[in-house]
Amino acid sequence: MRSRADIFKNRRGFTLMELMVVVALMTVMMAGVFKAVLTVMRNDMKTSAKSELYMEALKTMNRIESGDRGLYGLIKARNASVVIGAGGTSINYSVDKNATYTSSTADDTAVRIYVSDVDGVPATITDDMVMLDPDTAVLNDTISLGDGVSGLTFTQTGRVIKVAFTLQRVVRGVTYKTNVTQDIYLRN
Repeated sequence: MRSRADIFKNRRGFTLMELMVVVALMTVMMAGVFKAVLTVMRNDMKTSAKSELYMEALKTMNRIESGDRGLYGLIKARNASVVIGAGGTSINYSVDKNATYTSSTADDTAVRIYVSDVDGVPATITDDMVMLDPDTAVLNDTISLGDGVSGLTFTQTGRVIKVAFTLQRVVRGVTYKTNVTQDIYLRN
């Protein structure tokens, strides 16, 4: 007759200790894989947010340069009419509103680009908007060119206007900023 020890001795299988070691190793491996996937997802979110911010900054700069629907943009300003406001934070100029450019200034429109603080609370730049007033003689006709703007400045050297600003967005509690600078050459 076989003893009880002989019966268990010949059985094949894993001991409880071996199973516990394998489970512990698998847990560590799965934690590493989970952390890698989470890191990739976070980096993708950051890259996406930065890309969207950059595209919004380019769109805002393009609208400052070209105006609303290609009208009243800084690129169409008459060089002699450009007046940069105190601190360089606004700019006034006139544009020829004719379909074809004329040298006569009699029918020009006075235009202004400036930053408007929507809520009236300084330093909450996520609501500051770049505004275009396409005809300063007409009230309530302003057009938003972009929001979340701070530090908008204009400087002029000859026929070149340098425009610079910072655009900011908060995405899932993280603040992203991008600085934009562009030279705009006046055509006349």
